[in-house]
Parts: sequence; structure tokens; C-alpha cells
Amino acid sequence: SPAYADVWQRSVAELYLHPQQWLDAVHPEDRDRVAAATGRETIDGGYDQEYRILRPDGALRWIRDRAFPVRDASGAVYRVVGTAQDVTERKLAEMRVKNLNRIYAVLSQTNALIVRVRDRGELFREACRIAVDAGQLPMAWIGVVDRAAMKLEPVAWDGDGDVVWRDGI
Repeated sequence: SPAYADVWQRSVAELYLHPQQWLDAVHPEDRDRVAAATGRETIDGGYDQEYRILRPDGALRWIRDRAFPVRDASGAVYRVVGTAQDVTERKLAEMRVKNLNRIYAVLSQTNALIVRVRDRGELFREACRIAVDAGQLPMAWIGVVDRAAMKLEPVAWDGDGDVVWRDGI
């Protein structure tokens, strides 16, 4: 389809010369999964994959690729019919919703924590834990400013990050 050139930003003529060219554009983290599914699932009865491609201009796009076999009277596959659709906008919207849900979970749980906990240290530690667990952050920390010394003193943290405190920070 001429739409291939628009989405992949690669020539249709080149694709005819090098049929595997579309797979070269698939993001390296998705390529093995997509390559394995293309052969196996198409012949087995259907193929429905979402994956990322990298265009020559460096842009990343999300593709929903569907295909199914067409069989002759004896049941042998003689053709594969498929479509590939650029679903980047939908994927970006899904990611935004997921991020907003994480933020909402952190805010909601932190609000409940503030009402329930009276000890400042426990409040700070639990707030960091919530940010890591509900917010899916690799690390969270809270610091208190010592205005007299002009330093930031870490008082609570959670997560996997290795923290190196320098010069009172």
C-alpha cells in the first residue's frame, strides 16, 4: 500500500526489492517478538501485534499489525492478507491516562496517609513508599531545608536508587 511510505517513511519500491525491510524498521526491543509471531501466528490462524517502529527521521511510531491466512479448497495457505495501522496517537493517549492514574493513586494514598499518620518521620517514609509503589518511581526522597546552614538534609527515602549525598545534599 502507498500508505507504507507515509507511515514507515520508506519507499514501497524498496520494500518490493527487500521484503524484510519493514522488519528492519521494528524497534530492536520488539523485533524478535514480532519476527517470531509473524511466521508462527499467521500460518496458525491469525496475527495481531502492536509494536514500535523507528523511522529514518528518528521518529518512533506505534503500529497495530494484523494478518490472517487465506486457504484454498484443500486447506493449504496460499496467501496472507493483512493490515498495518499507525496507532501512535492512541498509544500516547493510553500512556497519558496510565500516568495520570499513577499520579492520582499517589495523591489519593498520600492524602489518606496525612489524615491517618501523626508521626512526621513515619509520614515521610510512607509518602516515599507510596511514590515508589503506587507511582512506580524507581526512587523517592524527602528532604528538609536547614536554612541556617543552607543545606538540604534528606530525612526519608524509598526505592532502589543508590543515593550519594554530597555537601549536605
